[in-house]
Amino acid sequence: FGGVWGAGLVGTVKSVLLCLAALLGGLLALSQAGGWQAMGEALPGFFNLFGRGVGIDAGAGLSLVLGVLSTQTYAQSVLAGRSDRVAVSGALWSALLIPPIGLGSALVGMVMRMRHPDMTPAQAFPRFVLEFMPDWLGGVVLATLLITVLVAGAGLALGVGAIASQDIYPRVARRRSDKGTLLVTRLSIALVLAVSLLFTGERLSAAILDWSFMSMALRGAMIFPPLCGALFARGKVDCRFALAAIAAGPLAVLLVRLLWNPAFDPLFVGVAVAAALMLAGAVWCRRNNK
Repeated sequence: FGGVWGAGLVGTVKSVLLCLAALLGGLLALSQAGGWQAMGEALPGFFNLFGRGVGIDAGAGLSLVLGVLSTQTYAQSVLAGRSDRVAVSGALWSALLIPPIGLGSALVGMVMRMRHPDMTPAQAFPRFVLEFMPDWLGGVVLATLLITVLVAGAGLALGVGAIASQDIYPRVARRRSDKGTLLVTRLSIALVLAVSLLFTGERLSAAILDWSFMSMALRGAMIFPPLCGALFARGKVDCRFALAAIAAGPLAVLLVRLLWNPAFDPLFVGVAVAAALMLAGAVWCRRNNK
């Protein structure tokens, strides 16, 4: 409930601690595995970025990129910067912190895969901390992971709350007030977190990575093509086609995922469908001079 300001301060502390925890965890994991060569021999194929196939893994990477570009939370963080310079430097610092966090976490995951092949991915880092780090250091790292989960959930819930209070509430309310806006924001946040509890059960939480990549694909297919149209072709695409793209993109992702399950990420189909509708809207506008 602290808003963007509170999320920003906690997020800064979390990012620094998480980077240190991942780097330290990666070094410990490499030491426990006996070095790069021993890890490669124990996990053949795990150092291949496209181990599941180029279509699937390249699509997973693309869905992550498009999902981040299309997510309210990240745009809101940039827009909340004190100045353009601060926003740019924040984005660049984030880009610099991502690789060490990713590499360290991947090394931890590989070591835990070697020692506990049947472990669910979500439990790998916490269990590694409990097994291989000193108690005092493990406590700091576990607290960092807890803060990370809280900040991630708070940021996403805050994004939904902002949409509800800034975009939906003013259109449906007869009389808009600051108290009403704050109430709608808080109720939206509480509702989103309550619904999120449904995904913490053992069966659903075990597929946390699948849910994460699927959510990125849905966001990318729904928002990225219309967002590009709004930014780079303003006034040149009929709004009805943009609304159709917003609906058809994620629907295509779900249908392909459920009915076809091909050897590539459904994101490609969703983005293609949404982009085709945006192009059709641009052609329609041009022919009708609207």
